[in-house]
Amino acid sequence: MPLQSKLSPVRAIRDGIACQKAGDLAQAARSYVGVIQEDPANPDAWHLLGTIEVARGNFALAHDMISKALILKPDSAIYHHNLGYVLGAMSRMDEAVAAYRKSVELAPDYAEAMFNLAQMVRVKPGDPLIAEVHRLLPKPGLPDRDRCFIEFAAGKIHANLGNHDRAFGHYKAGNAARKATPKTETGRAYLERIIDICDPALLKSQAKGPPTGRTPVFIVGMPRSGTTLAEQVLASHPAVYGGGELPLIERLCAEWPRHDPGGKPYPEGLSDPSGDVLSGMAESYLKRASARAGDARIITDKSPLNFRHLGLIARLFPEARIVHCRRDALDTCLSCYFQNFANGQDYSFDLNSLGRFYGDYRW
Repeated sequence: MPLQSKLSPVRAIRDGIACQKAGDLAQAARSYVGVIQEDPANPDAWHLLGTIEVARGNFALAHDMISKALILKPDSAIYHHNLGYVLGAMSRMDEAVAAYRKSVELAPDYAEAMFNLAQMVRVKPGDPLIAEVHRLLPKPGLPDRDRCFIEFAAGKIHANLGNHDRAFGHYKAGNAARKATPKTETGRAYLERIIDICDPALLKSQAKGPPTGRTPVFIVGMPRSGTTLAEQVLASHPAVYGGGELPLIERLCAEWPRHDPGGKPYPEGLSDPSGDVLSGMAESYLKRASARAGDARIITDKSPLNFRHLGLIARLFPEARIVHCRRDALDTCLSCYFQNFANGQDYSFDLNSLGRFYGDYRW
């Protein structure tokens, strides 16, 4: 349909970006489609529509849209960068590396592109990325976000080159640049509240069972403990759909007062809902998790920190299976510390808070 009220393309795109940031992907897509209908040669609208499909997991469609944007505007570093991400998600690694390198070539100070390129390759002596990263490292006034990206990129480079002391120093600087503060939901007190509430008597009161007949499998543990590999193994079976890291259990916890008859927050309200309420919550979870599952009878959810919510999961899905991935404590914690997590995991950017979190997980 044409742009409502004949908004200018700039205004429509700005409104679409605002909707996208707020999580309203459908309205954002409508804004971008409206721009394209008015101006099919608008590269920003094609690119942003592609990012919507990335968020939806439709990588083939995203590839086509971002490629269209690049035909219209081939010198856009951000288009090449985001195409690199899509190609990586499609396991087209050589093409992804080429896209990231083109992005860095077009924008030599593009710290995020350098970071993603460093993660994609095993850096060897003579790689031009080494000089690009070390040129940017001493630059004064870098925003914290860029400082974080470039330090993590340098850490990966020196780890690949065998300079482990230098690598650790860069990882430490990158973590410090995050200026992250661990949330209360990752602390011992939060876990103690859940454990106190989820006693054996409570866990006998469960949902009536998922109405769709699908069985969820929850893969839990510390991040970087092998949850992705475990899901890949399971999803190789035709009856299993790999859902990835679904935020759905966390969303149910955040929305808990809407479901709780007394309006209590989670986890205190965990003892209140009836079996019917729990069944409704289970149905809501499965509806969202099954959106792209096709005919698969089993769905995996590999959000590792769901280990905190096994009591809730037991009440919602009495037939669910739990896969607990465990890895050596030192390997796990160092792998977390060397990982520039995109979202959450704020405990991982400081060694003390990371150690405490691991201790709480094992507790």
